Amino acid sequence: MKLQPKHMKNSNSDSTISSKTQNPKKVRRFPLEIVTIILIGLFCLYLIGTGNNIESFREKHGHLHTSHHGGVLVCVGMHKAHLELLHDPESGELTVHVLDDQGENYYFLDLIDLPLQIKPHNARAWVDITLPAVEDVSIGSRLGRSCIFQGIVPELVSQERFQIRIPDLEFFGNLYPSFVVSYPEGSH
Repeated sequence: MKLQPKHMKNSNSDSTISSKTQNPKKVRRFPLEIVTIILIGLFCLYLIGTGNNIESFREKHGHLHTSHHGGVLVCVGMHKAHLELLHDPESGELTVHVLDDQGENYYFLDLIDLPLQIKPHNARAWVDITLPAVEDVSIGSRLGRSCIFQGIVPELVSQERFQIRIPDLEFFGNLYPSFVVSYPEGSH
């Protein structure tokens, strides 16, 4: 009988293991954290190298809108329309201007009044309010086809901050679901 070294497989026995399976080579992988850090660093270098900043990006892509009446802009849908909210804390007057997708031109709603809900700062409950449509011949706003809604809201007297729930609205044939926005932050 001939003796074979242990590292060689015996053709008669399956119990012997070859040296290749006893010492497999370990594959070293890059830790995910290092890859992430490298990618973030490269992205930052790209931004620095191109000289881009947030304001110029917004200006180029048309996502920087300013209010034309001194109010707070609220985006409806994915820039499908805008509402501009104006509030006078001394009188409690609340005005809503309905504007187009760029926040520049009026958009007319077929409404006589605009039902809203407000929640003054630190209040627990929502208050139902209704802002009547404002007729303005110079811009074509009339009852039943208006773009400006305005009224005195006693709950908003002396209030600098509040939340407002906008109801379901239809713009350009699409229905947009109700949403809540904080004043004076807006959603733009």
